[in-house]
This record gives sequence, C-alpha cells and structure tokens, in this order.
Amino acid sequence: TAIDGDVTVSEMAIAPAEAAIPAIAATGPGAELLVDEQNTVPLYKTYENSSYFDEIYHARTAYEHILGLEPYENTHPPLGKHIISLGIRMFGMNPFGWRFMGTLFGVMMLPALYILCKDLFGKTWLCSLGTLMFAFDFMHFTQTRIATIDTYSVFFLLLMYDAMVRFMYKDIVRAKLRELLIPLALSGVFMGLGIALRCCTSESSYTPACTKKRQGASLRLSGAAGCSADGAACCSSPCPSAYTSAPSCP
Repeated sequence: TAIDGDVTVSEMAIAPAEAAIPAIAATGPGAELLVDEQNTVPLYKTYENSSYFDEIYHARTAYEHILGLEPYENTHPPLGKHIISLGIRMFGMNPFGWRFMGTLFGVMMLPALYILCKDLFGKTWLCSLGTLMFAFDFMHFTQTRIATIDTYSVFFLLLMYDAMVRFMYKDIVRAKLRELLIPLALSGVFMGLGIALRCCTSESSYTPACTKKRQGASLRLSGAAGCSADGAACCSSPCPSAYTSAPSCP
C-alpha cells in the first residue's frame, strides 16, 4: 500500500521458478532483518498459508484498518473488516488470525438458529434437526472457515428475525409498551448491523462511456462507442460508482 508516495513493504520472499528457496545472507547494520525467517517462507501458496477467495480483499483491508491505512476494499461497509481485524490483533496477520472470528461467528450461528426455530415451531426435535442440518450445510461450513463478511451479516440477520418473531407474538393491545419496544428495537439494531456488514447493489454493468437516461421503461444511451440503441451492448464492463441508479440491463 502506497502512502504519500512512499511504499511500505511488510515482508517479501524471492524464489526461482519451480525451485527451492535459496539461502540468502546480508551484511551491514540491521541487514540481518532483511533475511530473517527464511525457513518460514512457503514454497507453494495454499489456503493453509495464504489468502483464499475473497480473503485477498477482506483480510488485507482488515489489516489496513489496524494500521490506520487507506482501505484497499471499500465496496462494502467496514464493520465486517473490523470484526476480522479482532482475530488478527489476537493471533497475528496469518490465516488462523483472519479466519478466527468468522469461525467463531459460525459456531454462534447454531444456537441463534436453534432459538429462532424454537420460537417459530416450539418442538425440540424439529429445532435440533434444523440446527444439525445447518451445521453441516456446505455453504455455512465453507463460508465460516474463510475470512468473508457474509458470515457476520447472516448471524445478525438471524437475530433480527428472532427479535421480530418475538415482537409478532406479543399482544399489541394488552402488552406494555416496554414489552413491545424491546424486541422491536433489537430487531432494528440487528438489521442495522447486518446492513453495516454487507451491502448489495442492484446496479448492472455498463460500459463506462455510456450515459444513461431513464425515460419510462426504456433505456437510452448516448455518447458510447459500440453501444447499441437499446443498451444491450453496454453490459460488458463494471459500472462506475457514479451510476447510482442504473436500471437493469436488457
């Protein structure tokens, strides 16, 4: 990450292609710090020693939040990366550190789902079966083992639904105001936390040169090379952030 024209390098490893990493020596004041920990450099990158999937964005950004740097990934709100950074603070900038909080939240999702099912159905065997199936669901098992922000969002959404279910079961005529406001407020808080973790966009992909205008149900594009009149050819590249209200591509 470049800061004010200067580049900060945490660690670097140099290895020949398809060969073992050679031993490197350095001389001079403090030069030994440039070649220490040579035995810890992995020859091949795997999920066990490197980032995997969207971890290349979220783990790095979480570490940048710790260092107070400009975040690399800003397509989603920062709360999820701050949660990931808690594990990095405890265990270091390594796969275990940036995956720890996701796994912890994945475990906490099980009792959260059980309580939700209990409030909905009331039958212990049914709630236990649903929780057991969820524990071995491939998507839940996979997402909670890597540093993605989806896990935290789903956790708080489960709590949101449970708080709303408890509110719906209240007798709004006879119940005290406090009994109504507590679950309703908690539902709103958990929903806000879920939104603060991950935001989804309905924007479609448009060629950056496209200028869009919405007139009724039609999309008209002007000043765009290679764009067809109906806009069908303008769905090939990422939509710039300036397109805040882009309709769906034809």
